[in-house]
Amino acid sequence: MMSILVNASKLNNLKGTSTFNININTLIKRNNVKSTRKASTSLSNESIYKRLMGKSIDKMELRVSPQKGRGLFAKSSFDANTILSQEEAFISIPSNQLSKGTYCVNCLKMVSLLKSSHNCEKCGASYCSSSCQTKSKSQHSILCGKLEGEPAESKILEYVEKTGRERPYLAAKIFAKLMNARTRDRDWTLLSMLIYSQVPDDGAVKQLMDEQFDIFREDILNDHPEAKEAFDEKWYKRIIGILSLNLFKVRIPHLNKDLQPSFEMDAGKSLYFLSSMYNHSCIPNVSPSFTGANSKLEMISNTKIEKDDELFISYIDSTLPYEERKELLLEAYGFECNCAKCTGELESNKRV
Repeated sequence: MMSILVNASKLNNLKGTSTFNININTLIKRNNVKSTRKASTSLSNESIYKRLMGKSIDKMELRVSPQKGRGLFAKSSFDANTILSQEEAFISIPSNQLSKGTYCVNCLKMVSLLKSSHNCEKCGASYCSSSCQTKSKSQHSILCGKLEGEPAESKILEYVEKTGRERPYLAAKIFAKLMNARTRDRDWTLLSMLIYSQVPDDGAVKQLMDEQFDIFREDILNDHPEAKEAFDEKWYKRIIGILSLNLFKVRIPHLNKDLQPSFEMDAGKSLYFLSSMYNHSCIPNVSPSFTGANSKLEMISNTKIEKDDELFISYIDSTLPYEERKELLLEAYGFECNCAKCTGELESNKRV
């Protein structure tokens, strides 16, 4: 079992920028990655908090949560079916159900049925709109013809297809995001706020991490020698630890020829900042929803929520029996749930 480290120190004030963040930025700047602005290794607490909360800043706030590290709490009362937050994915990858050219590289929206789509002139990567293509420009410049569009020869994609392990693919997408000098400071600071699992330094897991990092280095990192010192094995393990605990499955409506939803499909996986701040309960008062047929994630209240209530989602199928829920949470997230449903069912099982 991998132990979980919660990055929640001095959370209420969002004190300080991660030293890991400073190391990455100073190392890259030392190695002459061009920047579009003056060098900076720190961002104001206020600007980071506003970026994290987005338009939800008037509805909820981030606080220390007893026994959970940090959590999101309602700033006022809300009725059921209220949209509490909306968030675009930081990075997304498609599922193997989606074939190249049928989905938007940026948001996973189906493009095969759209009247027109936008494509990269070099690799043919598809976008649902000029807006999505513009948002992906910096990231795609690194992944063009490798992981997006028509890769000539991608060791990462070969590895994913062979093993089903997608972490190197996701890490490459994050790397491409962080190579954007304009947003690097902000994005790494937000990433550093997410909880992560501690990857063991020995045994089979370490061997797996070494294998994956070698593929990542050969496929992506060797093309960017100026970044090798910053994006080392320590960085890779931290990213894998973050991904292990914070990914969301994207399930969106499959559109028929009339552009109407016909059935729900597994579109891929995405990483979010604010949405990763929701803690778990087997009796959640909030549910995730992908209503826009893309990876934009909405969090919607299940029931009446009072001011100062903590906002919970369920990380698993909460209709499962207690023992199954307990096993799933321990295996995937490393904790035991002590919500009212779990404690009640545990006491009931003891009496049987």
